Amino acid sequence: MVRCQVIILSVAALVWCRLLFAAGEEPTEFSLVAPQAKAVFVAGEFNHWNKTATPLKRDTNGRWNATIPLLPGKHAYKFVVDGEWKVDAANPEQTKDGFGGLNSVVTVTDPGVDPVVDAKDQVRRQAMNLFAKSDFAKLEQIAAEFRRDKSRFSDGLWKLKEFYQGLKARNDIGEEKDWQPWFEKLDRWREQFSESITVPVVTAQGWLDYGSEIRDTKGRKEAIGNARTVLNAAANLPARCAHWYAVMQDIADRQNWPSEDFAKLLAEAAAAEPTYYDYYANAADYFLARNHDKDELDRVADEAATKFDPTEGMAAYARTVWFMENRYQNIFEHSGVTWQKLRQGFLDIQKRYPDSRWNANAFCRFAVQAKDRQTAGELIKKIGERGDPNWGGSARYEMAKIWADPATPSWRVDPVLAINIPGKPAVHSIAFSPDGRSIASGTADGRIALWDVTTGKQLWTERVASFPVMSVVFSPDGKLLAAGAGQEYRGTEPGLAKVWNLESKKEIVAAKPKGVVWKIAFTPDGKTLALSGGQWERQAESSLLNIETGDLRELPWTTNHDHILKGVAISPDGKTLVTDCYQSITVWGLAENRILFDTKNVVRDFVLCLAYAPDGKTVVTCGAPMRGRNDTEPGELTIWDTSNWKPRTPRGQTDAGGLVGVACSPDGKLIAGGGYDEAVHVWDATTLESKAIYIAHDGMIWSVAFSPDSKAVASASDDGAIKLWTLP
Repeated sequence: MVRCQVIILSVAALVWCRLLFAAGEEPTEFSLVAPQAKAVFVAGEFNHWNKTATPLKRDTNGRWNATIPLLPGKHAYKFVVDGEWKVDAANPEQTKDGFGGLNSVVTVTDPGVDPVVDAKDQVRRQAMNLFAKSDFAKLEQIAAEFRRDKSRFSDGLWKLKEFYQGLKARNDIGEEKDWQPWFEKLDRWREQFSESITVPVVTAQGWLDYGSEIRDTKGRKEAIGNARTVLNAAANLPARCAHWYAVMQDIADRQNWPSEDFAKLLAEAAAAEPTYYDYYANAADYFLARNHDKDELDRVADEAATKFDPTEGMAAYARTVWFMENRYQNIFEHSGVTWQKLRQGFLDIQKRYPDSRWNANAFCRFAVQAKDRQTAGELIKKIGERGDPNWGGSARYEMAKIWADPATPSWRVDPVLAINIPGKPAVHSIAFSPDGRSIASGTADGRIALWDVTTGKQLWTERVASFPVMSVVFSPDGKLLAAGAGQEYRGTEPGLAKVWNLESKKEIVAAKPKGVVWKIAFTPDGKTLALSGGQWERQAESSLLNIETGDLRELPWTTNHDHILKGVAISPDGKTLVTDCYQSITVWGLAENRILFDTKNVVRDFVLCLAYAPDGKTVVTCGAPMRGRNDTEPGELTIWDTSNWKPRTPRGQTDAGGLVGVACSPDGKLIAGGGYDEAVHVWDATTLESKAIYIAHDGMIWSVAFSPDSKAVASASDDGAIKLWTLP
């Protein structure tokens, strides 16, 4: 008889009381009961999924524990038990791991965030846990109470929506057989409560989720049809539910109902329950996807205000616009929404919900977009030291505080020159000419251009490709201009590099590597152009283009690398080439024709840009977490000593958000960077002490560049602008 030894997993990831951690980090406990285990580790996004970097310590009861400082937000993780990956079986919050399985997710709460965030999470989790226990009677009781009382959170939104969010299917596998147990449980609920309106709403919601998971078009249509059939059958039940209409709106969107039918559904929903905000958010989603008129959002928001409870004034206008916040870089520039109406809507919200910091944060973000410094300043006093996660990172809130402060000097807010590119394509790269009289730009619409530094006038432009120009650079003597281009994200198609003679404005050489060209750099003699890039998840590329012959030579070190290289720099003496490599750098000796340094995972963040100091003694790299996952984390700045290729600052956490672009001043005294927080940061090149912060753009900054005399710094952004700032 063989007796199996079973490891019992009982896991909890709980945020403890605040201890002494780095600014913004919260102590987070990971705990696992595994008495038979010999070694337990936790791995996740916070340690780059290193299986052995973060061990848990065993206590006398067989419980393994570790407390890790994590920034507020969601963090995916797994346990590694005696070398085997294990999800957190006791934590219902999970996400796909990208390999056909699941990761557990821990949510770290920012103590500065409105308590409404936790309140909503509690409603979701209560519904989730009751469903797991098949306590259908309690679920019916809660749903009926929320509908009857029109229960709202402290920010004014309905509790009913979060209740239904907690009842969404948690199975992430898009095969019907794997969803069957979940649907069967709903059948048992329906058998016990045949008159329930809650069950059909959850079931229809589930069919829509199932349809989103499967790839088969016919199966997806059938799932959406099933959802509609379920709701139609429930239309004659004695009880009514506001969320029934919200789910039907989702069906109407997916089935592409005619606009007049959707409008009729909206009218019916508003007549049944006018204060359910989701109707108007869904309507905005539907109409904006089909009507690209700039005034469409303003129209839908106005209609919401007329259908809503008149005692709440323009609140529905503000809520509807707020729901669409992430669709626009600057909502006032790209839609017909007016600050006058939106501001009044938020004032009406504040009258009814004066203590909501969540609402105040949103109000403040729009005030910043509207350039209303007075209103923003008043709201920041209400919000306090820390903004909520929807700022897209704590650094962006810090920049708003500086901008709104009346004591902030004008040079930090007002550029000496602002160039708005026609059509406002994202500006991915800029470079000063060696004489400092012009700036070159490369943009997302595939163009390069030269701009007069004094007047901002366009001097010359050229269409390079149908895909974005990612990098531009002048030759050291200023006679040539080069550009690298390719697909911006996940590029697998060939990119290109081109070089022009600036006197004749004629193209003199071009190269077409296998993948995107992300960054380029001239050698000091101007005879060779280094290219970095590659094919996403296939092959990195580092190559050298001979300007005279047009020959393109691939460097062999990239053979075992499957990522796109984001940076390249050539030493001032022309002997060394440096590129990024995930959380490190690779150094190639051009004379030796071999790798001089190639060590993995030296720094925390993905290296996104790098630059040599003018004396060649150091290389500076900047980094950021993967966009959208950890936008609250600060950017990373690392200075590498070129004599031994060791970082002088192994964790150069900065006062900036994630950093995408970096540059060294020609006099060697300063470093500039920009990225997620939309501000330009300038540091002392030796101490990394902050010297200046410029409240610069309305979009992520891609590129920064110093003027040749080190007296100014320029920035380029997703907002389609180039701005020039005087250094203090």
